[in-house]
Amino acid sequence: MPLTITKPVPGGSADQWGDLINDALDDIVDAVNGNDANTPLNLLDGATAETVVNSKAVIYGNAGEVVATSLALDNANGDWTFEVSSDKLIIKYGGTAKLEIDTDGNFKAVGNVETNGTIS
Repeated sequence: MPLTITKPVPGGSADQWGDLINDALDDIVDAVNGNDANTPLNLLDGATAETVVNSKAVIYGNAGEVVATSLALDNANGDWTFEVSSDKLIIKYGGTAKLEIDTDGNFKAVGNVETNGTIS
């Protein structure tokens, strides 16, 4: 829901200006701090450095890193996902595993593997 505030009217009553400005500033502060259930802008509440928390801002670590168990890339035709499962990195397309690499360097691929090909 969008944040709405009432601004004072130029030329309006001088007695209303202070109340309108104070109310508007209170609304902004409440929204930013997450105290307004109608306008939840508390994107940092519960967010942790180097992690991804659903519906929260991402806070990078000191070296610019983010720790997550999966990453999804959507190209409108199907989704690529990169997932960490135990000691393996699994790359999927449309939910189907296509490639797996484990911590020992073992590499598994569905389909052909071309080692001297050209990438365009």
